[in-house]
Amino acid sequence: MTDVPFRPERKCVGCGKLRDRAELARVVIGADGAFELDTALARGGRGAYVCRNPECLKRAVLRGHLARALRVPPGPDREAVLARLGEALK
Repeated sequence: MTDVPFRPERKCVGCGKLRDRAELARVVIGADGAFELDTALARGGRGAYVCRNPECLKRAVLRGHLARALRVPPGPDREAVLARLGEALK
């Protein structure tokens, strides 16, 4: 048996690559129904992971992958969601 600790992995909804969970940002639906970043990775409920790369975030939001992963209908305000999450990732 190896002494390597278990490192949880998740798939980015933008690029589809499997990465260490600590390298990704978790997005959840807030109480107001808006997408929010779960920076502590501790909030309950359905979440989706996306790379901290702006291109992955853009692809996930604009193509509807993020909304599908969170099981919510994609809204018409995709650009606003992208801007809000993009600012939070910085």
